Parts: sequence; C-alpha cells; structure tokens
Amino acid sequence: MGPQSQRRNTLAKRTAKLKGSAGYRNKKKRIAKAGDQLTLTGEVAFDVLRHCNVCINRRLGKKELHRAHHKLCPNNRRTRGITSNTTLESNKYSKKWKKHFAAPLKQSEKLHSSNVTPRWQSSNPCQQSVPEQPQQQWIVAKPPIEPNFIYIPHTTATMFLTNQMPLPGFQWMPPQPTHQQQEMCLLTLPRMPPQPTQQQQEMCLLTLPRMPPQPTQQQMYSANTVTNGGFCCNKYFFWYISHNRKGRPPHEHQCLDRIQYKRDMRLGQETNSRI
Repeated sequence: MGPQSQRRNTLAKRTAKLKGSAGYRNKKKRIAKAGDQLTLTGEVAFDVLRHCNVCINRRLGKKELHRAHHKLCPNNRRTRGITSNTTLESNKYSKKWKKHFAAPLKQSEKLHSSNVTPRWQSSNPCQQSVPEQPQQQWIVAKPPIEPNFIYIPHTTATMFLTNQMPLPGFQWMPPQPTHQQQEMCLLTLPRMPPQPTQQQQEMCLLTLPRMPPQPTQQQMYSANTVTNGGFCCNKYFFWYISHNRKGRPPHEHQCLDRIQYKRDMRLGQETNSRI
C-alpha cells in the first residue's frame, strides 16, 4: 500500500494540497519539478494536458469551459501556440497571398499579359508580348524664355528632345569648335609618321636582301647523317650508343631513321665497337 492510504488522505485533501503549492499559485513562472521538460532558457516547457484548462477538461470528459485555450496551446485558433507577433503577422499574410493565388482567374484577367511570368514566356517564345516601340524624337530649337519678374532657375541648353516633328527645312547643326579649340586638339593628338609613296615602296623592295634558297629534303637528310667507317647512321645514333649499357647498336625501334637502319643492317655494315 502507498503512503497516501496510510495517511488516509482523501482526494479533496490531495487536490487542495496540490493547488496550494507554489507552482499553481504563480502560473506566470512555473517551478520546474522532477521529470519536467525544460526549454533552452531553463523554463518549464508548455504541456497541453497540464497547463491548458480547456484541454484538461476535454481529456477528463468534464464540461467544457467557455473560454479560449491557453495562448501557448496549439488548439488556440488565434495564436496556434505562437506568441511572436512577427510570426503571427507573417502567417496571416502568407495565408492571404495563398488564398489570392489559389483563386481562379476572372474573365477580365484571362489572356492578359499582366499574368504572364518570364519563365512562361521563355518556354513559349511564340506567345511573348511584343514590347512597345519608342516614339521617334527630333532635336529642335528651344523656345526663348519669356521675361518675368520671378526668377526661375533653368539650364543654358538651346536644344531639347520632343515627339513633335519639326518644321520642314529645319536642320540641326552641331556647334562648331572655335579656332583655339582646334589648335589645342591638333597639339594634343599624337603625330602620325609620313606614309611612304608607291615609288618608295618599290625601291625598298628592290633593295631588300633576297632570302637564300631553302635546302631540299635530301640535303637536310645528308646534313643530319654521319658516316662512321662505312656505317651510315643518324646523328642521334651516338646518343643511343653512349646510353646503351652493353655498347651495342640501337634496336630498330630506337632509331629515328628506320629506313636507313634497315638498309645498313641488310648490307652487313653494323659495328659492335663502342664509338
């Protein structure tokens, strides 16, 4: 038997004892007990079946209270367990926009370019809206400013853009630079060297030294070939011989000139002496 039966405490006495504790008197700041779930700040986490009176009565099957759920209770229709005003406002506007975009289009909104997104236009290039062409503009003389008694600041420009076509015969001419501006421009420009005439170019071509004739392929082969005691081999042959361990002539796949190597092997002019 438990200690409650030994003390013969009734249910009413136990309930009064629990309600008289500090945790029930001060509901704003609950005192943590053994087994309570704590938050990151060390406070007691909200429990629906312990802190919301409406949910407690529903669970016990008692008469429902005509009051709202606890503000931290998820069954509260207004807060849904969220106490941050910023989060509540954000959720309210998200529901508003979700309802707005989920609604079907009106008859006046159908086939209208205002509802077309750039992504839809990229996938349907044939149905893209044609941009409006800018109106043609002309540069005309600025009308003279009428004298008045009130000073109005204005620019010193004598031309402006307008959509009205100017009178026939009017031709806008850009302002010509002064003589001093032209001289300054000529002084600052880099001077170009004088170009030679056609006669000077021909004389230069005649006086240029002629390039020597290029050697033929046979001459190039003979220049790169060395004769050693009747054994005609390529000049790279000496490199292979000096790097060969046994001092033998290179193999066929080691020679750069395989045709000449086969020809020398056929004539029996191969030498085994180290060069």
